Amino acid sequence: MTNHMVASWGVCIFRPGFAVVAGIILVLLAASGSSARASTCTFGITELNFGNVDTLAGTAVDSTATLSISCTGMALGSVRVCPNINAGAGGSSGGWRQMRNGTGSTLDFQLYRDASRSTLWGSAAYPVLGLPPTIDLFATPITGTATKTVTIYGRIAPGQEPRATGNYLSTFSGSETQFVYGDISVLNCAVTLIGGIARPTFATLAQIEANCLVEAQDMDFGVHGLLDQPVETLGEIGVICTPGTSFKIGLGGGLSGNPLDRQMRHGANAIRYNLFQDAGHGQLWTGDGAGILAGIGDGSLLAAPVYGRVPAQPSPVPGTYQDTVVVTVTY
Repeated sequence: MTNHMVASWGVCIFRPGFAVVAGIILVLLAASGSSARASTCTFGITELNFGNVDTLAGTAVDSTATLSISCTGMALGSVRVCPNINAGAGGSSGGWRQMRNGTGSTLDFQLYRDASRSTLWGSAAYPVLGLPPTIDLFATPITGTATKTVTIYGRIAPGQEPRATGNYLSTFSGSETQFVYGDISVLNCAVTLIGGIARPTFATLAQIEANCLVEAQDMDFGVHGLLDQPVETLGEIGVICTPGTSFKIGLGGGLSGNPLDRQMRHGANAIRYNLFQDAGHGQLWTGDGAGILAGIGDGSLLAAPVYGRVPAQPSPVPGTYQDTVVVTVTY
């Protein structure tokens, strides 16, 4: 309004030519001064999909999304964008954003501005998750438009406790995204939430499938002369499965191929032995039927004992007797 008032004062009956020139110049300046506010920017963000995530491995999983920016009406040729991204629908905890599955189980992840995942991508309204980057666009002189693409770097946090199976999701829409854009000379992305506003939507996704890890402890019956008395030892099988995953542990037959009559061998010579699930040697370990051990994973280590027993038998020739037993976990 002030600019128009100055222009009207410039109208003079003695020098009308100057009045017209002054009025035109002032009107043009007024239009240029509001050009940043008159700019219109639109945004699109691709889905951030981490794919299949194995939390039993405990390693980070990385993925990326792409932010596309298009601005028009840039009479002065530049505009600043502050892309504020809050926690998302999954919420956050301990400085990490979270995705959730249908039962409420959470999976921690984060958004970053750089490929090294060292600078968080957050929001001026929620700085605990970091601040937004500052993105400046410069228009072509003739069209007054500009476009730009920016990568959003995502990471599933390493070292998380095993999570339940399922599809994990967090959506970003409404108040979770506030992209502010305006005059490049005054807009400060660390503090400003006032300007042109856009609220693009996108989602982060991950899948956790059923999985189990297994390790087996070697069993040593020691050194013996005569086998006129039983010899016993104890081993262990360790299994970790994703929470809610049903599993079964079975032991193969080894060199003899028969889990009911196992043999450790030294050349053509053999020592009979067997493996049991209980200290009383009443329940054999086998690869099927009653000889397997069933359970449901909860993300923690299940330690299953293996009781070995060499019954009294004729003493074989001296030597080192061995067998290799395959542990199979079915889930």
